[in-house]
Amino acid sequence: MTKPCTHPHSMAVDIDGTGEDFRYCNDCGENFWTTFPGEPAPAIVRGARTPPAVTVQHIERQVLAIIESSIEDSRVPDAIAAHAEKRAGKPVTKTDAEQLEKTLGVPVRISRRYGSTLIAWAVGKGTNPWLEERSIQLSHSETGARWPSGEKLRASAPAYFEARDERNAARRTLLQEHQTLRNAIGGETPDPDDESAICRVAQAIVKLRAAREELFGLIDDGQPLHVVRSAVEKLAQKE
Repeated sequence: MTKPCTHPHSMAVDIDGTGEDFRYCNDCGENFWTTFPGEPAPAIVRGARTPPAVTVQHIERQVLAIIESSIEDSRVPDAIAAHAEKRAGKPVTKTDAEQLEKTLGVPVRISRRYGSTLIAWAVGKGTNPWLEERSIQLSHSETGARWPSGEKLRASAPAYFEARDERNAARRTLLQEHQTLRNAIGGETPDPDDESAICRVAQAIVKLRAAREELFGLIDDGQPLHVVRSAVEKLAQKE
């Protein structure tokens, strides 16, 4: 493994969630390892055609991270609902946004557009957080808008309240189920009856990746089915 790949469009691949492991280059048609598990990252060098086996535990950790990071924020919407309860029936003003912004520590503004008045807050992480925002409709008019009660606000925007709580509860149930079963069996490989939904998903992903790798090995250039590669790829994508 001494020949480096310098093509700028090589695709980075992370197999275990710890950082870049190799790059696949379309020009060279090979993998170029950058990180070996447990070893420092060398320069990009030519490696084997097939990446090292990804374990179920690696995928489990990635699925866990996905679920944990998808838990939706409740602090901002709940604070807006509480503010609405105090201001019910009163005009919606710029001062409302300023008060909420001071309380929450995130940019908040009143937005009047498309025939509606909305309360919006920025969620972007860059230099301009308003490049990504969330909003809740307060009125079906751009003028003369008044605050609904907290109860009415929650009922009018269930995605930010009741439905959000249901989604978050489902996420936490998945995490709790997995943690409970993992604690029960320790580091052992779970039996089918002891597998959490997260574990089963991880096993399915590993099997899917292995099957995909086997398929590509049969239809790649110089392999038996390379002459009908396009048709086989389309067939594999059919449900």
